[in-house]
Amino acid sequence: MFRGADGLQNLRQNWHNLVADQKVGGFYHLFEWYESNLAANQDEQDFLTIGVYSGERLLALLPLRETKRRVFGLRVRVLEFPNTEAILHDAILAPGSSPSEIVQAIRSELSLKSGVGWDFMRLNEIPGCSLFAKRNPGSPIPLSVIHHTGYSNIFKLQQYRDFSNLLSKNFRAKLRKHTNKLRQYDDFSYDTVNTLPGLDVAFDEFLELEASGWKSRVGQGRGAIKLNSKKTDFYRRVLISFSKLDGCHIHFIRVDGHPIAGAFTIIVNDTCFLFKIAYDEKFAKLSPGNLLTEYLIKYYLGDSNIRFINLISNSKWRDSWHPSKMEVVTCYVFNRSILGLLCYVLIRIKSALDSKL
Repeated sequence: MFRGADGLQNLRQNWHNLVADQKVGGFYHLFEWYESNLAANQDEQDFLTIGVYSGERLLALLPLRETKRRVFGLRVRVLEFPNTEAILHDAILAPGSSPSEIVQAIRSELSLKSGVGWDFMRLNEIPGCSLFAKRNPGSPIPLSVIHHTGYSNIFKLQQYRDFSNLLSKNFRAKLRKHTNKLRQYDDFSYDTVNTLPGLDVAFDEFLELEASGWKSRVGQGRGAIKLNSKKTDFYRRVLISFSKLDGCHIHFIRVDGHPIAGAFTIIVNDTCFLFKIAYDEKFAKLSPGNLLTEYLIKYYLGDSNIRFINLISNSKWRDSWHPSKMEVVTCYVFNRSILGLLCYVLIRIKSALDSKL
């Protein structure tokens, strides 16, 4: 078990090797993601990374934080993925690993560490393709519950080579109408920034654009990155780390040189992950979100290495694009403590009742 920033750094090379063995995966598997998150957001002493080994071979890494939650009125000790700006998380597993064996090894590891008390692990917002998300009757994870929590929308780019095969006639007409309105401006452009130092400048522009709209208003969540110094620090660290991997792109639509819509994206393997989108509300009549979405699809269709755009959300306004849906689940793994076993029974009951509704 490795604690805090120093513990994470001790795992750097082994982490990179394990991810390389996977050959597939998302931003939530990468060392750089957790390094940026820990530096910007976390109390070091709450953050721990559990490694599972077979001899000298690393089989799994599970980045977690210790916290306490009130569940069914009970104050319980929980291990869960660190707070991040994404709705997706996952463990990092070697190919062919058995989640049930990994969990057994983690239980044994934690039982030897008197400093870690826990009642259950909450492996929250795991993509449906994760091994921890599989409901495997032949090799179930002991004392676990898998709970459906939602979907993440995905564009499978090959399906969008001909919009007429996928989008409704009415929606395509609206896209043409809004594009024609944009072309009425003397100076408009689409551009993508993917290298430093340009990314740093583009990020500042994106922060201003996002903060100019509803995300900065009182009563609307005030979720603009610029309003939170930790968020700003986190995203700038992500930008710097992932740009070194050729994995950070910021896209804009501009009018008279000024951005009217923007998207902050991360590229990992064959997938573009769309983290943030923003637009200038003065140009709402142009439907800038849809125009930017069209640009992103066409841009990445031109990159043979990219096969998917993961929207990391299931926003209703994207339904007109007919995205595919990837299930997102939460896996609860319970300790054999009194509170852990009680929560196991109560969550099993709740899940059974929810499935009947």
